Amino acid sequence: QRYGSVVGMDMSVEAIQFARTRCNAPMLLGDITRIPLETAAVDLVTAFDIVEHVEDDVAALAELARVCRPGGHMLVTVPAFQFLWGNQDIVSHHRRRYTLAELGARVRAAGFVPNRLSYFNAILFPAVAAVRVARRLRGEPQGEIKSDFGMTKPGLVNDTLTRIFAVEGRWLARWRLPVGVSLVCLAERRA
Repeated sequence: QRYGSVVGMDMSVEAIQFARTRCNAPMLLGDITRIPLETAAVDLVTAFDIVEHVEDDVAALAELARVCRPGGHMLVTVPAFQFLWGNQDIVSHHRRRYTLAELGARVRAAGFVPNRLSYFNAILFPAVAAVRVARRLRGEPQGEIKSDFGMTKPGLVNDTLTRIFAVEGRWLARWRLPVGVSLVCLAERRA
């Protein structure tokens, strides 16, 4: 908020109600493929772990481009590497995971020029990859599929991830990370 006016959006009334307990910014009920804002209405548009849920991800990114003014920016994160597909993707209703090249191509097709495109969550990558590949090799569990986070305490997970991402944030300011569980892209809206 210190950089300008903030508007939140979600397609879930419950999510908007929860967000309103945390901040007093305006909240819109909407869908990433039909954002209820005028064309070129914002300087920065963000989509954190949203695009992978949408059937037509290029159309979703193009809608982000529509509401972003020329010269404005988009910051987006998505899960990385299809070989990491697992129960958490199913529980989270993901449709896909991305490589750096795939995300870059979709961002460009939507009308953005990537300024920064990198993997992140690299510190946890070896452990996550080992668990996901091992589960696949021995066969995913049958029956009810549960979240990978069901066995942890949210506070501990959030605190740990905050520390990890703080370290990686400093790395990302200087370098593109070669692997990670996720991807981040900062892109500029073409004129």
